[in-house]
Amino acid sequence: GTEEQPGRVATLVEDPKGSVYGLGFEISQEEAATTFNYLNDRETGYNLKEVTFHPCDPAFPKQKVLVFIASTENSDYLGSAPLEEMAECIATSVGQSGPNYEYLFNLAHMMRLLFPMCYDSHLFELEEDKQWYQRRVRGFTRDLQLN
Repeated sequence: GTEEQPGRVATLVEDPKGSVYGLGFEISQEEAATTFNYLNDRETGYNLKEVTFHPCDPAFPKQKVLVFIASTENSDYLGSAPLEEMAECIATSVGQSGPNYEYLFNLAHMMRLLFPMCYDSHLFELEEDKQWYQRRVRGFTRDLQLN
């Protein structure tokens, strides 16, 4: 999105009882400073927090990792909204990385591919609602398909 019309992204919020599926990446010492400078610039307004990562494969040990957690004090934090409102925002927002709906569809596709055991009802309902909104309001005759 843009400052005038912000888009939506998957955002981690602090929840002591919550969990999230994702990938962990190990960064070499040589690349650590450059990587953290880039991430700190990109994730402005988010808090860096150490959490325990539990790999899906029990052959790998738990380990401490760093994640960026949303802060309600961040002026870019949009917070929760009705599903239809989020779908409209996603359908109409375009930023420097492209249309917001591509982000949504790619995220849903990757969740199904990498974590088939995890049904993220919010994500998939938003994806379905976004497709309905796109057809009805924007006049599309077919859903976008990922290759």
